[in-house]
Amino acid sequence: MREGERPDLALAAYDGDAAKAVLVADAEPRFHRFAGADVLVLRGINLNTGDRPEDMVSLRILIANGRVETLARRPVRAVEATQSYAAAHPEARAGEIVLHLIESLVARLNDNVDELSDKLDELEDRIESPGPNPEPQHLARLRRRAIWLHRFCHPQARALDDAAAAHPEWLDRAGRVRLNEQRHAMARIVADLAVLRDHSRILQERSDQELRERARRTSFALTLIAGVFLPLNLVGALFGANVGGIPFADDPLGFWYLLGSLLALVAVELALLRWLRWI
Repeated sequence: MREGERPDLALAAYDGDAAKAVLVADAEPRFHRFAGADVLVLRGINLNTGDRPEDMVSLRILIANGRVETLARRPVRAVEATQSYAAAHPEARAGEIVLHLIESLVARLNDNVDELSDKLDELEDRIESPGPNPEPQHLARLRRRAIWLHRFCHPQARALDDAAAAHPEWLDRAGRVRLNEQRHAMARIVADLAVLRDHSRILQERSDQELRERARRTSFALTLIAGVFLPLNLVGALFGANVGGIPFADDPLGFWYLLGSLLALVAVELALLRWLRWI
């Protein structure tokens, strides 16, 4: 097994249609059979520094004449692991090499989905527990990751289905069993990603609803406070006017009369709000 660093040289010996299928830009995951060659296009988790895992790397695999050629624009950890496996097992056939590569890709996908699920459960616990909700961008980021992973994993599951249905000659009976296991694993990943996508949407709606409810309660409390103190401010402004005719201006107990009147006004306002079921 070797990685096609020079695709024009590495693929020159193969059928032209197969080479074109390998070299096509932005290829979706799929499986094709050509004269004397099979092409399997898959996607792997992007573990390169500075890149996002959901920006999955396209990996093109060409199997012909007992050889396996791979081509990727960016490094793929699964390819590196499979190259090490091939170097340690020189007797391994093409089918074993391809299966090891598929298993490595699926295992890394499954680990990433498990990590995504754990983070979503943690955010759900924070939403349900007392205290401030998580930042909206955290949920949005997780939802975007689930959407993008589902975007590529769904056709990848179909590509593995097509490869298994083709009964390629480079797979023996045991290899077909292993491929079927990876098909089922990819189907579970696709289902889990769909659940995570919907779950993150529901959590986002719950978080938004909680924020709206808190804002409504705060606005309602401020409105009640303003409604209670507005008449008091009006009375205080009238009594504070420096003009003649102010009630109790010459009475030694005028302050207490005014204070009692204000307390009575507050009691009437609270009773009215209670009667209106606002409090």
